[in-house]
Amino acid sequence: MRISGNFERASDSAETANYVRIILAMTIVSKNAPEYGIYDITPERPIEYETLKLECAVNLGLISDLTETPVPELQQLNLRCCGVRRPEGYDLHVPKGMAGGRTDGTGCGASGEPGYGTRA
Repeated sequence: MRISGNFERASDSAETANYVRIILAMTIVSKNAPEYGIYDITPERPIEYETLKLECAVNLGLISDLTETPVPELQQLNLRCCGVRRPEGYDLHVPKGMAGGRTDGTGCGASGEPGYGTRA
């Protein structure tokens, strides 16, 4: 049995509609929290981070080793890209104080080859 492309598009539209409904519901509840029995909300502090401009593609495993930060935490700071590899030119966020004073890229060898865990 083959599923047509039209069915997939229709399914995506339905999912998108559900997300829109959920976002609207969260907005309404958050703006009228006491009416929904939600009191004393204390927002979390924003996560502090430093930004490195990558000179070449880098695996987050290398950044994890260099900054002593778990890969899942690095992924949370860098949600724009999926997976564990970040492309050349990417603005990589690392926890504040973990950049070691560097604001330039990391992970490239002297020859400009990709860093640890990447493929050329």
